[in-house]
Amino acid sequence: DRNFIRAECVPRLLARWPHAGPVAARLARQMSEAEAVLNDVAAADLADHEDLSRLSVTALAPLTEPRLNNALRFAIRSLGLPVPNAAQLGQIRRLLDARDDAEAVVDWPGAEVRLYRKQLYLQRPIAAATAETGQVSAAAGWQGPHGRLELAPSDGYGIPDRWARAGLAVTFRQGGERFRPHKSRHHRALKQWFQEAGIVPWMRGRVPLLSRDAQLVAVADLCLADDLPDAEGDAPFWRPVWTDHPRLR
Repeated sequence: DRNFIRAECVPRLLARWPHAGPVAARLARQMSEAEAVLNDVAAADLADHEDLSRLSVTALAPLTEPRLNNALRFAIRSLGLPVPNAAQLGQIRRLLDARDDAEAVVDWPGAEVRLYRKQLYLQRPIAAATAETGQVSAAAGWQGPHGRLELAPSDGYGIPDRWARAGLAVTFRQGGERFRPHKSRHHRALKQWFQEAGIVPWMRGRVPLLSRDAQLVAVADLCLADDLPDAEGDAPFWRPVWTDHPRLR
């Protein structure tokens, strides 16, 4: 197409309008200036957001539709995500009026926008949840579709050395799990703990769980169970380290 325009169209345009070249260059400069102004407006409209991947619905609500579209495009481009078309922008705008805590998503190739607790999450598409199980130990980590899990030495409370060297099972939430979080007096449902910790709903089934003999030992590196045994002698404690995963809050 570029070759066709260069070889066929441009010569005919210049033959008919000799000044078309300078005019096109001037229009290009004006468009560049207009884009700079729009970026400045978007930056001002988003000034209260330190992280453009999570936008406050409350802060966006007063914006007019054109300024909201402009702010959304600016944030999405700034994150290196493909920009949505007009119809997809309209779907994102409608998320602003969704009921509080509604789990909703607008997606297009290479990007998605999700809603949780009056926050818009702008991100790359998240891989599907997996039911595959695995094992992590002091000697070997575990790689899943949502990050890498390893055990690292801990200076304080943690997984006893003998458990870490034997290995812990890596599973994912199925429903009905209960445990007693560290420094808590009571057992509670894992579902309840996720809600209290503010973990976004779409990641709750993607957080790796560490267990031993069907006993929940740790929720990734977010929380340890409270009833872990003491260390033996000078043996170290270990703690989970979960990296390269999508954002959780």
